[in-house]
Amino acid sequence: SASPGKPVCGETPDGIEVAAPPGVSPQTGLPGDADFAVLAPMHRAHSRIDLDRSLIRLKEAYIAFDALQAAEAAKVHLGKTTMDLLK
Repeated sequence: SASPGKPVCGETPDGIEVAAPPGVSPQTGLPGDADFAVLAPMHRAHSRIDLDRSLIRLKEAYIAFDALQAAEAAKVHLGKTTMDLLK
């Protein structure tokens, strides 16, 4: 909460009171109103990354990883079966 004698400028959604530091006049507003510029998303006009191709490659990588896990599980199971036969 704000210090005694310090003006409260606002409150966060979770109830915390906020104030500008000493010597700074508080400015509040919303993006796009009279005092503040509209927020612009950060993006490049021409990206070198093909998102569709990247998602396809990611899916292929997960499939390959699942295959490796299955092969390792089969190898462990086969080794256990072999040891059981030798006993």
